[in-house]
Amino acid sequence: MRQEGRLVLVDPARQVEHPLDEFGADAWELMVRGATFATLATELAAKRQEARNRTRSRLKEWLGGLLVLGLIRRGQGSASAAEGA
Repeated sequence: MRQEGRLVLVDPARQVEHPLDEFGADAWELMVRGATFATLATELAAKRQEARNRTRSRLKEWLGGLLVLGLIRRGQGSASAAEGA
């Protein structure tokens, strides 16, 4: 959801909120469209004009944080990054 012009991930059942920075907002928009991890890394690296390896590392760290917070879950045999994180 958007709060004060920022994208914030919310789990109302657990009262957890996590604001997204620009990197997270860009990644989340791709994820909700079903982007795979490889697509996320490629498109984010191009958009942010940084090395793909750096983007992959940032993406792994960011997805890991969301996983720990319980805002995404790890999927089995899933093609999308959101489900497969």
